[in-house]
Amino acid sequence: MKYSRKRGAIPRDEKNIQLAMWIIYIVLFYLFFFLSPWIFSNASEYRLTPIGIEQSLSSQRSVTVNAWTYSASQRTMEVQLGFINSAYDGDNDYVFSAISNGLSITNLDVEVVIQSNDLYVLQIHDVPSNYTQVRLTVSLKSNRTESVNLFSNKLDITPVSRIEEKTETEYRIESLERRIETYNASIEELNNVIDEATIRVENLRVEIEELKAAEAYQTAAEVSKTETTISQREGTIATELNTIDNAQKEIDEYSARIDLAAQEISDLREEQ
Repeated sequence: MKYSRKRGAIPRDEKNIQLAMWIIYIVLFYLFFFLSPWIFSNASEYRLTPIGIEQSLSSQRSVTVNAWTYSASQRTMEVQLGFINSAYDGDNDYVFSAISNGLSITNLDVEVVIQSNDLYVLQIHDVPSNYTQVRLTVSLKSNRTESVNLFSNKLDITPVSRIEEKTETEYRIESLERRIETYNASIEELNNVIDEATIRVENLRVEIEELKAAEAYQTAAEVSKTETTISQREGTIATELNTIDNAQKEIDEYSARIDLAAQEISDLREEQ
């Protein structure tokens, strides 16, 4: 049988396939166009609650993230929270919810592992591997309007190979040890403040001596101006000395807190 086909002609089946591919492409393009603002705002938004910094839960309550860890193999996060109730009303029951953000939003299961008046340990399960951040909402059980959102970002969360089961005493010891580390870091910063202020004081005193020496070769008008400058430098020295004194007082306070935390750790270990 003889047949002929024009050069460049596309078979009907190939035309149908190409048409279907173009339709799919157009549909995907419009889906991406309309959904991309939501997807990328959701995936790229960056929020992070700092470790060890009190977050206001209400006018008389605060919560602090003591630790936030993530085990990829278990798809589980562990969050250690410290609470302060300045109302002293005995109402220390809290409820929790969590969602993960990424290319989608997922509600997560939150399990309370340890619960006491001032310490909660939570485990957040089935965290998607493609999450970018997790938002943990902490609310007072008796009044859900008293709440605060805490955030952990995938870029900054502490990774662990596995989240191990621990006792309340072990969690408290860990919390105290981290507190001591924070106090020591603050002491180091304050020592730097003292060192820098001390150098400035020494340089100012040298400058004052030089100004006084120069007065022997100045007119009365020049001496008057120099004395004004000296007075200003002495005022700056007084300010720097006050900075040193305040920093030293803070160091003494942190040192006392370290001693007390270390004693509490020792007592807790004896109770184990």
